[in-house]
Amino acid sequence: MKNFTMIAVAALIAATSAFAQSGQRRQSEPQQKPSSGLTRYDVRQALNHQSRVFSTRSTANTFLQGVSRRAEAIVAQPEGTLHDDLAAWVSGIGLGWFGWQDASSDAAPAAIVEGTDGCLYIKGITPQFGGTSYWLKAEPTAQAGRYVIHRQVAGEYAQYEETEYIARLVYSDEAEDFVEADDTDIYVNYADGVLTTDPVETDEYGLPEWAYGLVNDYFGPWAPDGSYGYYWNLTIKEFTEHIAVLPTGAEVKDMVIEHAEGYQDAQVAFVGDKVYVQAYAGTPGWIVGTRSGDIVTFQSGQYLGFDEDYNTNLWFWAATVEQEYDPEYDDYYVNYELTDNIVLEYDAESDVLSPVDENTAIIINASQSKVYYAEAYSNPTFFSFTEVAAVPADPFLGLRRGL
Repeated sequence: MKNFTMIAVAALIAATSAFAQSGQRRQSEPQQKPSSGLTRYDVRQALNHQSRVFSTRSTANTFLQGVSRRAEAIVAQPEGTLHDDLAAWVSGIGLGWFGWQDASSDAAPAAIVEGTDGCLYIKGITPQFGGTSYWLKAEPTAQAGRYVIHRQVAGEYAQYEETEYIARLVYSDEAEDFVEADDTDIYVNYADGVLTTDPVETDEYGLPEWAYGLVNDYFGPWAPDGSYGYYWNLTIKEFTEHIAVLPTGAEVKDMVIEHAEGYQDAQVAFVGDKVYVQAYAGTPGWIVGTRSGDIVTFQSGQYLGFDEDYNTNLWFWAATVEQEYDPEYDDYYVNYELTDNIVLEYDAESDVLSPVDENTAIIINASQSKVYYAEAYSNPTFFSFTEVAAVPADPFLGLRRGL
């Protein structure tokens, strides 16, 4: 993969590998902000490149709970009507270990309280933040259905005594980064259970007219922190996806996926004309294929569930695989293109599932529209895994041979 989007994994049976954690970005006390500047070229490159999930490694409990040392933080759930079956879709860019990356999110966890005081209280608008998030207060304006989020405490990363404030941002050519706007207020619209920010146009490089993000004073004067993401075009709405459940009594067999990067544990069940595959331990959902004779077809877009390690929802997608050359790094990388399905052939005699077409892949993906993956299995072949008990060596064999 691209040099700045992948972490090498050396294991025979590969467990889920963790991408650079934005919440754990400081391994020692830094003397300066870990960015050399965000150019317009950086934005275009980051938004165009496919990448692994931009991970926060936060948990669902952290998302809805927490203890603050700041009096102004809204810690407890405000009084009112809670809507916690929501998800956030948002465009964004963020700073990870390997440079600027696409930090957009599909269906990140979110919640809204319609307060008894007429205000909205919101969580989930900065999905890459890995600390403790607090409720954001959005106050009503004179325009019906329109609310304003004033600059306020949005979260805290207690390990570094770092308090984050939410603010409206604009790009500065001089700073080569986003800075706080003169007016830091963020306006949102709320109607029929859907919350949105005002639409934002982007330039030819993908840079938005304005964004919002978190600012802190960890590095000195108040400044936005790109490692928590800069965001625009937010939509929060009801999340209605459902995972596939394995039928009761289904016989499950342990298998191994052999793929271009190594091996992966898997479970497979044949139930009538359906084939159920569990190929990723981080989510509870099964990938379901339809069998016709020896051919099994798995349709893309199947929801797999919420991954607490990556703090995101994941889907199954099929993809094509091509080797491409990157002149900037003078290196080849694997390029994935999402497709409608992947077709496997089942050899019952050898108990093997193998791809019908070469250069195809199974993608465990955090997006419903682009490659933004937790795991990718190129040219996957499933075979049964049978454990054979090891036979101890004869401890006296060497003595008998005179060794």
